[in-house]
Amino acid sequence: MKRTGFIIVMVGLLSLFAGLFSQQWLNAKQQTIAAPEFRFPDTQGTDHSSDEWKGKVLVINFWATWCPPCREEIPEFIKLQAELKDKGVQFIGIAVEDVDPVKDYMAFVNFNYPVLVGGDDAAMLAMKMGNVLNTLPFSVVIDQSSKVAHAQMGVFSRDQIMEVVTPLINNGS
Repeated sequence: MKRTGFIIVMVGLLSLFAGLFSQQWLNAKQQTIAAPEFRFPDTQGTDHSSDEWKGKVLVINFWATWCPPCREEIPEFIKLQAELKDKGVQFIGIAVEDVDPVKDYMAFVNFNYPVLVGGDDAAMLAMKMGNVLNTLPFSVVIDQSSKVAHAQMGVFSRDQIMEVVTPLINNGS
């Protein structure tokens, strides 16, 4: 009985240290990693490249229509895109699924930023940008010099976005 308790405590401690190490690694990595280039089609089949938005602060959101937290944050992204577009901020949605459900969803939501469809390739891109747990939603903020400034697993709130984006806007002006 004592041995089982000891093993449980050790597994818990190892998990805690692994989590702390992962967080530190992610923080260090996202400050130095250059954002990988990408090319994905929109829902009409037109390819778009990351080169289109060079020199802007990018908020790239990896999402899926079947993901309730993903759908929850989209209205705030739409509002922020309207507010921040003149300050050099560009939101980009990259769906991690097939085009048909995305088209259906877009019939009900008036996006004011590009929505690209990447399927499994988008999931791989998200992993390269720091999504080590392969979770959705996952967002990345890219600075004007194409470096990953922030990676966010889970819902990215307005306050969190503004905390990350505001210094980038002010430094880029």
